[in-house]
Amino acid sequence: MEYYDKHISQVKEIFDACKEIVSKYPKEFVADGLKYIDKFSPIENKAGNYICYMLPIWLQEPFNLDRKIVNQIAMATVFKMLYFCMQDDIIDGEENEDAIRLLPLINLFFLEFNQIYQKIFPGDSEFWIYFKRYLQDWAISIDFEKKTKHCQDINLTMEDLSILAKKAAPLKLSACGACILTDNMEYMKSLDQQIDKVLITLQLVDDWVDKYKDLKDNSITPVLGEIMKFSHVDTLDKLEKININKAAFFSHIPKQIESIMLEKRQEIKELTEIDIPDLILFNEDLIKSMEKIISNIEFRKKEILKGGFYNSI
Repeated sequence: MEYYDKHISQVKEIFDACKEIVSKYPKEFVADGLKYIDKFSPIENKAGNYICYMLPIWLQEPFNLDRKIVNQIAMATVFKMLYFCMQDDIIDGEENEDAIRLLPLINLFFLEFNQIYQKIFPGDSEFWIYFKRYLQDWAISIDFEKKTKHCQDINLTMEDLSILAKKAAPLKLSACGACILTDNMEYMKSLDQQIDKVLITLQLVDDWVDKYKDLKDNSITPVLGEIMKFSHVDTLDKLEKININKAAFFSHIPKQIESIMLEKRQEIKELTEIDIPDLILFNEDLIKSMEKIISNIEFRKKEILKGGFYNSI
């Protein structure tokens, strides 16, 4: 994981700085604030969705950005990630009392990343146009996800995958900031598209890996939607673990996921305006993860056909 390992010291700087800020919050919010930062920290938990907090760092060398500015943008990204992820947990959850308890902290995180951005980008900066656009994209994605919950009307189509990937749209503010700070807005369209395609790839891997958890949480995803179709099940509550196991071994779904990922890889290669090597390495790592999953499925499928039994994938 070169895209992470070579940046560990900078990542630690960023998360330590964020924890220092939270440690100065009103005492009622410090413990929860630090807990959530550690929960998402790759230093503490080896979190896998590296793009969530490393995109600013990956942009540093290609755009020749000052490390101090990059760290500021990365800190904003950490607080922004916490803000949106915690909101997502509340939207998906049913523990209203806990949600109410966390709302003040969530708003402190919003205040934090907003203030950092205000120090870097003046009020008339084009940055704030993108800020509004990406937050609207996030809202559209969340609304779509809620409307399709519990039903089969969500599948491995580019339309559905693209809408759901917009849930991570605020991450692209780092790319927007890099382009503005270096007077390279001509790269923004290409960079926007590259990140979108990587986010779709990340979403596909996550949805496959988390399929049992999503079923337990009663949360529909394109992967579960396809499994429901394969299993001739019309509502998520009728889907069972055995259906997922059978789909893993005997459906086209894993290969379909791989095919979409390879298609996105080729599309990224065709976007030649700006190259972000670490972003490409991260995307390749995701593809390799899915290829390994498929290889394991094929191996275990052969074992099953020899007289074994269904296993979790």
